[in-house]
Amino acid sequence: MILLQLFGTIAGVIGLVAILAGTVLSAPYAPERAEPGRGWWTMLAIGAVISVVGAPLSLLAETAGGLVAVLGGVLVAIAVALGFPLEDG
Repeated sequence: MILLQLFGTIAGVIGLVAILAGTVLSAPYAPERAEPGRGWWTMLAIGAVISVVGAPLSLLAETAGGLVAVLGGVLVAIAVALGFPLEDG
């Protein structure tokens, strides 16, 4: 979506805001530092930051910024898949 500008700039900004909101809203549910399984939230936060950096960078250098934003989006997608609970409790 980022590289092709499939839905336009507004949809890209909405997606970026959704990534940031999801990261902030999921922070209270992240495992504590000493607990195993913390990696998903760390990956989510890093992916969100990379996506935020890639968005304005794509205005200066379209290819490089787009690739950075895609990298951030991939990290976010992997983190969401890893952090999704498989069972209650």
